[in-house]
Amino acid sequence: IMTVSKFSFFVHFRKSIRTDIGLLWKPLGKLPENFYKKMFKTFLKTSYTWAQIMPRKNGRKKIEPVGTVELVPMSAPMMLNANREDFVSRMEHYLDNLVAKGVKIAGLGALTSPLTAGGLALKHRTDIALTNGNAFTAVIMAEGLKKIVAELCINQPKIAIVGATGSVGTCVTKILARDGFNDLLLVSQTMLKLQKLAESLEGYGTKAALSTDLKTLNTADIVIVLTASDSTLIHSEHLKIGSIILDGTQPRNTSKSLLIERPDITIIDGGLVEINSIKLMGGSIGLADGIYFACFSETFLLALEQYSSHFCLGNATLEQADYIAGIAAKYEQFGFKLAPFSAFGELVYIKNNLLKTAA
Repeated sequence: IMTVSKFSFFVHFRKSIRTDIGLLWKPLGKLPENFYKKMFKTFLKTSYTWAQIMPRKNGRKKIEPVGTVELVPMSAPMMLNANREDFVSRMEHYLDNLVAKGVKIAGLGALTSPLTAGGLALKHRTDIALTNGNAFTAVIMAEGLKKIVAELCINQPKIAIVGATGSVGTCVTKILARDGFNDLLLVSQTMLKLQKLAESLEGYGTKAALSTDLKTLNTADIVIVLTASDSTLIHSEHLKIGSIILDGTQPRNTSKSLLIERPDITIIDGGLVEINSIKLMGGSIGLADGIYFACFSETFLLALEQYSSHFCLGNATLEQADYIAGIAAKYEQFGFKLAPFSAFGELVYIKNNLLKTAA
């Protein structure tokens, strides 16, 4: 029997409102984008229940939802252009509404995390526990990287981490350094932050290369993408022949067109988790049934543990990553495994030491 504190997880529209609204009902996806932008500008003070989180049936006739997926009615471009103070104020309203509904813990999905400084701007809330989901995202990204290396028998790969100084990137970098991956290329916008991160790795014997230029990715065998942007950042000219991209961004910073331009490149959807114990009723989050984002999964794990204080706010730490990995192991009967590899939602299989997209 699943005993769980009531929880909610915040999502928002990705690049296009009409595309994501069309997941609810196809005809809605035919209305113009500007119609939705104007409509939702009027209703920004309310978040909407996009989906109910339901336990999968276990013999009882009536089952109650264990939580909700809450929709912030903004697209990624709208959010990135928003005034930060206004957005934080809006999130306060959303949290007030959740508390009134009895929600005990909330997860900050996608851009709701960076726009609230990883949740630190909401740290003063004592009436609801918060997490940005970045600790378990780091765990699952590192697990995905290790699986690629092991199953493809790649010997001492050069691994680039784009967005290395971000909340997830910092933690992934430290996990990989601790676990013996020594040939790292850390890429971010600010050299000072990169230097500080590199100094923190010296205890692991890792001397990482540092760069603020995406062109340096052409030396990497595997590229991990962990940036907060609403646009495609990784292009064909940046990449080494035969390289593999593990993209943990939402909205995506890689494009399907890259696979057409460069058939030698493989893109894998990163940060995805298989959970067999719940299902969503209502709106889709754009993933196959039983597959969830790691940040969502972290919120669910904390709810199962009935964790009652803030967990991961700001940068995820190694200690938090190890703790949440332990909790995932504790509740493995409910799932929480690395999802099968996919590329833009299509399953990827391994044959002759090569990754292939299923036909």
